[in-house]
Amino acid sequence: MSKIRNNKILMLGSTGFPFGSATIQRQIQLAKSLINAGFEVYVINNRCSHLKSISKRENIKVFGNYEGIRYFYSSLLPYKSENVLKRFFFKILGAINEVIVIFYLRIFKKYKYIFLRTHQLKTIKYYSKISKLLNIELIYDYVEFYDSLGNREGSDIKTSKINSFDYNFLQYVNKVTVISNFLENHVNKLDPNVKMIKIPPIIDFDYFDNIKIENKSNNFFLFCGSIAYRDLVEFIINSYIKSTARKNNIKLKLVVNGDKEQVESLKKHIIEKGYQDDIFILSKLPYLELIQMYKSANALLIPIGNNKQDDARFPFKICEYTASKRPIITSNSGAIIEYFKDNQNAYIAKAEDIEDFSKKIDLVIEYPDQANEIGKNGYLLGKRVFNYTSYSDELKQLFIS
Repeated sequence: MSKIRNNKILMLGSTGFPFGSATIQRQIQLAKSLINAGFEVYVINNRCSHLKSISKRENIKVFGNYEGIRYFYSSLLPYKSENVLKRFFFKILGAINEVIVIFYLRIFKKYKYIFLRTHQLKTIKYYSKISKLLNIELIYDYVEFYDSLGNREGSDIKTSKINSFDYNFLQYVNKVTVISNFLENHVNKLDPNVKMIKIPPIIDFDYFDNIKIENKSNNFFLFCGSIAYRDLVEFIINSYIKSTARKNNIKLKLVVNGDKEQVESLKKHIIEKGYQDDIFILSKLPYLELIQMYKSANALLIPIGNNKQDDARFPFKICEYTASKRPIITSNSGAIIEYFKDNQNAYIAKAEDIEDFSKKIDLVIEYPDQANEIGKNGYLLGKRVFNYTSYSDELKQLFIS
């Protein structure tokens, strides 16, 4: 696509670009979609959340370029210092330098937009003040019903609307991208006139297609996600144990990232249950290795719960899973039912039903050819609706309108 006038975008709110969580992957794919639409994108990290060893392994620099996306660490340190005082110093330095750089890029380089990702209302208010001062549009990427975080057991949200993120953020931004129907409906209730588009999880399918796997013997099921969803992890473990997987010598690999103590607690739990020969915990894998594992798995697991948080969110792993051409086992909840059909392009179990989920695991084991076909159908669906190039035109219209 040809470049357009007023096409420069600052992407803010990141602390680990270009490696890490689903948050970072979401930013990467949105940036690539915008670049495909003719925009220039510059990512500013005001500090780094990675350990030095991870930053060194991933070749993260103060100034860098990742797949055509320029990025900068305003803290001038591309990793998290182990010293508390140094960490505080670089955090302050990062905040100060970020403001200076934003002012410079707006005044001298004519950057016109801020594309923000955060879950803190005070952070949105902060960038809103900067955007108004510099006459720069603030677009917000809305991907979670944040008031529901920490309340995965039920659907009732106790947060007062006065202190609510989800009921107050919209007044501080100009435009919105949302990830699910739930969040789209919520925003429309707050302001039916707001400029908004829905973009589900997206990924670069060509990148996945070009990754080859050496070991094609499928002898494991795989889940990848945050340890914050411990309830879903334990649901997967229980479903796996109930299935015939262990009898067929098929393992379970759990790629979990997040709080180190929680990860260690999960490892301890598996040992206490005597599952350590069948269930393996992995963390902080290089992205290439993770994708190769996706492509080698019997099936990729992503259960969804029956609660407001899972109704609102749309797990990023879904788009990666479809791009891997492996069958997906998931639940009839949230955004899943909008896109997928059971036994056609995914295996869809009853939400929070261990027995039904285990039966889907058994179907993959018993009918591998059918599972492969379902994986291919999921890929075809994903290439149409989860490919980053599919949303370039919509993003372009949102930004320039």
